[in-house]
Amino acid sequence: MASSHALEGAAVRGFAAWCGKVSAWMATLAAGLVYAMVLLTVADVTMRYFGHPILGSYELVGLMGAGVVGLAMPKTSLDRGHVEVDLLTNALSRTARVALLVVTRLLAIALFALLAWYLIQDGIESQASGLVSSLLQIPEYYLVYALAVCSTVQCLALAADLTARLSDGGPR
Repeated sequence: MASSHALEGAAVRGFAAWCGKVSAWMATLAAGLVYAMVLLTVADVTMRYFGHPILGSYELVGLMGAGVVGLAMPKTSLDRGHVEVDLLTNALSRTARVALLVVTRLLAIALFALLAWYLIQDGIESQASGLVSSLLQIPEYYLVYALAVCSTVQCLALAADLTARLSDGGPR
C-alpha cells in the first residue's frame, strides 16, 4: 500500500503536469496570435502603400494583443520567466524565503482570482448591453470571457508552481 505522502507527491506532479499541458497549449495559441498580428500588420502596411488599408486592422491587432497577454501568462509563470529581483531575497534565511514565496504566490492567486471574477462580471454586462468594438462591431464579451478563463488558468498555474516548489523543499 502506498503511503499518503507518496500519493500527495503523485497528485502534485499530476496537477503540475496538467497545468503544464494546458499552459503550453495556451502559449501555442498566443504564438499563433502573434503571427497573425505580424501578418495583418505587414499586409495593412503593404496595402496602405497602395492606397487600400485593411479596415479594422488596428482594432484587430489590439484585440489579439490582449489575447496574447492572457494566453501567455500561465506558461510564463510556470517557466518562471517573469523578472525576479533576488538581490534582497538571497540575504534572507531559508525559512523567510519560503514564507515570502507562500505569501507572494497566495497574493498573486488572490489577485488573478479577483481579476477573473471581475472579468466574468464585465462579460455578463457586456453581453447584456450588446457592447461591440467601434469599427468592426465585434462583440467584446468573447474576449472578456476568454481573459477570465486565462486568469483562472493563471491561478491554477501559480498554485501548481507553489505546490511543486514546496514539495521540492521550497526556494534554495
